[in-house]
Amino acid sequence: MNNIQLIIRDILSIGGTNLYLVVLTDVDATRQISVVCDKTAQQLLNLRFPDPKAVTATMLPEVLCNLMPVLKSDLFYLFISDIKDGHYECYLKDNSETVHIKILITDALLLSLVSGMKIFIEPRLLQLQSVKYVPGKHTMQLPVNALSTDMLKKALSDAVSQEDYEQASRIRDEISKREGKTPDKSNG
Repeated sequence: MNNIQLIIRDILSIGGTNLYLVVLTDVDATRQISVVCDKTAQQLLNLRFPDPKAVTATMLPEVLCNLMPVLKSDLFYLFISDIKDGHYECYLKDNSETVHIKILITDALLLSLVSGMKIFIEPRLLQLQSVKYVPGKHTMQLPVNALSTDMLKKALSDAVSQEDYEQASRIRDEISKREGKTPDKSNG
């Protein structure tokens, strides 16, 4: 397997929203991607990251992993294969490639924290979606295709209000692409 292993490094809030970024890096901590999650997912992840809190021992994910110890083995892994409409596609897979179950990326992150299951990403996807990782830096740019359409519409409004028309144009083009429209380049 030539896929690249990822490690959860941080969970950051997106100012003024109920959204958060889960920062994942390659093992060498040179490149990072970010996964957008809501407050509920952030709370579940923060109970376990960076260290599990005692209260989690009796919570459903931990109980299920204890009931099925095979989940804590190296027989399974999580694989991020693509991104579509602002959402990473992720699968629970086994090493023999017979198990291939689609899983929400935030659930995959939670499963990784609970079970110790490794997370991998397709190398081309990491190259396209990642930015340089700078430890301790609490701001970053996200590729527009890593945002949901609703988030893009808000970002478009913000870019226009800040008179950042170049950024607004890129965001508008991504929204048009998702909605199956051809972007109108004449309005610049």
